Amino acid sequence: MSQADTTTAPVPNNQNGVVANNNHTFTGVIGPVLNNNNMNTARNNNNQNPLLNVRDRLFHAVFIKAALAYARTFPRPVRRFIEFIVLLKAILAFFVLTYIHIVFSRAPTNCLEHIRDDWPRDGILRVEILRNGGEDYSIEKSYAKEEKLRQDEIDDLVSDLGILTPDGFINIEPSSVDESQGTIYMSTEDNYENVTLPVKSVDITSSTTFGETQYPNLSTTNATRSPSINQYLNGLNAVESEDNAVLGEESNRDEAIQPLKDQSGDIEKVLKTEDGYIVEYSLEYGFLRLSPAARHKLKIPVKIVTLDPVNDKCFGDAFSRLILDEFLGYDDLLMASIKTLAEHEDNKGFLRNVVTGEHYRFVSMWMAKTSYLAAFFIMLVFTVSISMLLRYSHHQIFVFIVISLIYFQLTYWKKKGVPTMLNYPLFGLNWMVFFGKRSFQELNTMIYEMLPGAKYVGTMDFATPLLIVRDPDLLKDIMVKQFDHFPDHRAFVDENIDPIFGKNVFSLRGERWKEMRNTLSPSFTASKMRFMLDLVSKCSDEFVNYFIDHPEAAKEIEMKDAFTRYTTDVIATVAFGISVNSMKDRDNIFFRKGVESSKFDGLLNAIKFTLLRTCPNFMKLLGIGFLTPSTAKFFNDVVRETVQARDEKGIIRPDMIHLLMQARDKESSNLDIKDIVAQAFIFFLAGFDTSSTLMCFMVHELAVHPEIQDKLYQEINEVLLRTNGEITYEELSKMEYMEMIMNETLRKYPPAIFLDRVCVKQTVIPSSLPNGKDFTIEPDTSIWIPSFGFHHDPKYFPDPEKFDPERFNEENKQNIIPYTYLPFGMGPRRCIGERFALMETKIVIVNILKKFIIKRTSKTPDPVVFDRKSFNLKIEGGFWIMDLLQMLEFNMPVSFPAASLLTVILALVGMEAIMSEFFNDTTTAFYIILIVWIADQYDAICCHTAITKRHWL
Repeated sequence: MSQADTTTAPVPNNQNGVVANNNHTFTGVIGPVLNNNNMNTARNNNNQNPLLNVRDRLFHAVFIKAALAYARTFPRPVRRFIEFIVLLKAILAFFVLTYIHIVFSRAPTNCLEHIRDDWPRDGILRVEILRNGGEDYSIEKSYAKEEKLRQDEIDDLVSDLGILTPDGFINIEPSSVDESQGTIYMSTEDNYENVTLPVKSVDITSSTTFGETQYPNLSTTNATRSPSINQYLNGLNAVESEDNAVLGEESNRDEAIQPLKDQSGDIEKVLKTEDGYIVEYSLEYGFLRLSPAARHKLKIPVKIVTLDPVNDKCFGDAFSRLILDEFLGYDDLLMASIKTLAEHEDNKGFLRNVVTGEHYRFVSMWMAKTSYLAAFFIMLVFTVSISMLLRYSHHQIFVFIVISLIYFQLTYWKKKGVPTMLNYPLFGLNWMVFFGKRSFQELNTMIYEMLPGAKYVGTMDFATPLLIVRDPDLLKDIMVKQFDHFPDHRAFVDENIDPIFGKNVFSLRGERWKEMRNTLSPSFTASKMRFMLDLVSKCSDEFVNYFIDHPEAAKEIEMKDAFTRYTTDVIATVAFGISVNSMKDRDNIFFRKGVESSKFDGLLNAIKFTLLRTCPNFMKLLGIGFLTPSTAKFFNDVVRETVQARDEKGIIRPDMIHLLMQARDKESSNLDIKDIVAQAFIFFLAGFDTSSTLMCFMVHELAVHPEIQDKLYQEINEVLLRTNGEITYEELSKMEYMEMIMNETLRKYPPAIFLDRVCVKQTVIPSSLPNGKDFTIEPDTSIWIPSFGFHHDPKYFPDPEKFDPERFNEENKQNIIPYTYLPFGMGPRRCIGERFALMETKIVIVNILKKFIIKRTSKTPDPVVFDRKSFNLKIEGGFWIMDLLQMLEFNMPVSFPAASLLTVILALVGMEAIMSEFFNDTTTAFYIILIVWIADQYDAICCHTAITKRHWL
C-alpha cells in the first residue's frame, strides 16, 4: 500500500455521507463513524447546537476517565443498582431540604399566644428556650448563671462602661454597667460627674407576671441604687456625694465606650451550652439596655416565659424539633412569636439576644436571606434527582410507584371481602367531581345506587379507603349504640397550624370533643334560644324593611346573596356581639370574610380542599390550613377585642360570646381564648352558608308551590293575630306546617350531602351481602354516610323528587324509618346548632310572608339543576327565584255569614284596585273598613281572615 493510501486526511467537522463515498480509501475506517454521526444528528436535532456540543465535550473531558473506569469495573446490573441507591439518597435529601425550607420560610407557630393579654406593654418580656434544664431548673438559677458569666468576662472593664452620651441617652447595657461599684457617669453641659451612693439592700423578688427574679450571685453591693437614673426617668432630684464627685477625663470616656467584641464569642459559647437560648423584648428601646438589677430599681415590670421544645406543641413534632435544634435554630420562631404579640401595638420595639447582646428590629420581609439559600440547594438537589431519574431509571421508579398505588386501590377492599365498586386509578371516584364531570350530589346518588343489595361497599377517596354504609340498622349501631367506636370526624387540618378550624367542636376528637360539647350544649338550650330571639328578630326586621324601603331591589332578587347577608348580620350580633346591617353596608368586613371562608368553588380551592381531605399530613408540612392567614387574623382580632372589652367594662350581652365567657370562668373549665375564637368561627361558618342555603331552597319551593305558600301564610297570620303581631319562641315552636315545610326542604336539600365518622376501635359488623362473613373495621377507617341518597331513595320516601310537606305531618312522620332522615346527623355528634339554625330560618320566613308574597320569575328553574362546580348544593345560575308583592296590612279579625257577602266584599276590593286612580289610600281604607264593619254584624259563620290590598312594588 502506498504512502498516500495510508495517510489520513483531515476530516471536517461537518462530516457527511458524501465525503465518505468520495473517499474510498477510508471507507472501512471513517465511513461507519460518519454514518453514525448522521444517525445521531437525525435522531437528535439538538446536536446541531454548538453550545450543546461544547457542553457534551466538557462533560466527557471531566468525567470520561471516571465513567470508563466505573463501566469497566462493574457489570451493568451492579451499575443499575448503585445508580438506583444514589437516586434514592438524592430524593431523600431533596425531601429533607424541602422540609427544612418549608419550616424555615413559612410563618412559624406563635409560641407566646398564652400570654397575649397579660404581657407587659410598658416593660420587658424575657423568653427562654429550655434545653436539658433538669428537674432542679429554675429561672433564678438561669439568671444567676447569666450574671456570673457576665461578671467573670467583663469584670475588668465594667467600671468604665456606664456613660451618658452627649445627646442625653442613657447607655447602660447589661454588659456595660458597673453594678459592683454602683458608679455611673452623668452628663451636663460642661462637665461629667461620677456619682456613687451609699450601699442599700434591695430585695429583688420574682413574680409570675411582673417583677424581677432574685439572683443568688447578686450581693447588696451589686444592688446599689443610681439616683441619676431615677432623676432622668422619674423626675427625682439626685443627691450628689461631694466625696465621690470627680471630673471625667476625655480619655476615660473614649476608653469607656469601646465594645466588648473580643469577649462576646466566649460568652455566647458558654451561655448557649448551659442556659439554652434567651431573648428579651421591649416596646421601649432603652429598657433592653438596662441590667436586671437596674430594671428592678426602676420598677420596670418583667414577665418571664420559659418554653420547652420537648413538650410545647408550637415546636412541632419530633422531626420538626430536630430540624429546629440542629439546622434552623430558634431565632425565627421566637421573633415571629414576639412580632405576633406586638403586631397591634403602636411601638414595635426591639428584640435583644441575651446570649450575644445583639439587638434586632422587626422588618417586613417575606423570607429571610437564608431561606433563599435553602431554596437554591433544594432546586439543585431537585435538578440532580430528576436528571438521574430520567437518565438512569428510564421512568421505572415512577411507573413502579404508580402501579403499586393502583394495585393498592384496586385490591384493598377485595382482600378484605367487602363488595367494591369500580375505582378509577389514583383518583378513585372523586375525579368526576374534581374535573367537573359530576356534581357532588350526582356522585352521592351514583355511590348510593351501586350494588343495591349490599349494606355497605368499599371505595377510594383518592388514596384513602372509604366504607360507604347504606343500611339504617347498621347506621344506628355506628352513630348511637357503638358511638364510642366511631366518635370522630375525619381530620382536615392540624390545630397547631390552623387553631381556628382545628379547635372547633366539629373538628375536635375524643375526650377534648366531649369536654367542648358539654361546655357548649347549655348555650343552645331552649331557654338560651329565647334570649337570642330578640337579637335575631331585629336582624330579620332590618332585612325585610330594606326591601320595603327599596322597592326597586325587590323586583328580582338573587336570594343566596340576600340570605347570606341576613345570616351575616345574625351571626355577627349573636356570636360576636357586633351590630351589622349587610343590606345597607354591602361591603362590610364581616360579609367579605364570610364569603372568603365559605368559598369552596374554583380550581385552586378544589385542589386545596382535596389535599386537605386526602393528604392532611402533607398540608400540615406546608403549613396550609382551612383559612387564609388574613381571615384567621380577622376572626382572632374580633373575638379577642370583644372579650377583652367585656372583661374590662363588665359588659353583659345575651349572645354566644357571653355564654362562652361564662363557661370559661367556671373553675372546672379549660376553655381559653383560642377555644372561644374557634367556636365563634364555626358558628359563623355554619350560619353563614348552611343556614342561608336552607332559606334559599325553602323560598324557592314556596315560590314554585303557591298553594303551600298560602297555607303557610294562613298559619303565620293566625299566630300573629293570636299574639298581637309579636312572635315568641314558643309560638315559633308550635307552627306545625312551618315545621313540615322545613323538614321537607331539609329532606330534599340536606345541608350535608355526606356524613362521616372515623373508627377508633376495632369493630365487627355483619356481612354486607347475605350468607357472607362478618367484616372487621380497623381503627382509622373512614366511613361515609350518603344522607342525600337516603333522602332520595323511593324505598324510604315515595316519589322523592316531589316537594310534599305532608310527609312530615303527625300521621305520616311516624312511618319514616329511623336513620333514613339525617339532615343534621344522629347521635351525640348531631349538629349542636340545629335549634338555632331552625329558629333564624323560621323568623325570617315569618317576616317575609307577613309583608310579601313570594313569586317565581323567569329565571326560576323547575326542576332544579345543581351546579357541578360547587361542593355544596347550589342551583346552577343562582337562586334567582322570586318577585315580591307588598301587602298593606289590614289584618283584622272579621266574620261573615255567607258566600254572597264575601263575593260582594271581594268585588268591591277588586273595583278599588281597578279604579285606584280615582281614590286615594285614605278613601280606600275607609270603604274597606266600612264593608268589614257591616260584615261583622252577621254571626252565622265565624272565621278569621285578612283583607289585603296588593300592588306591585
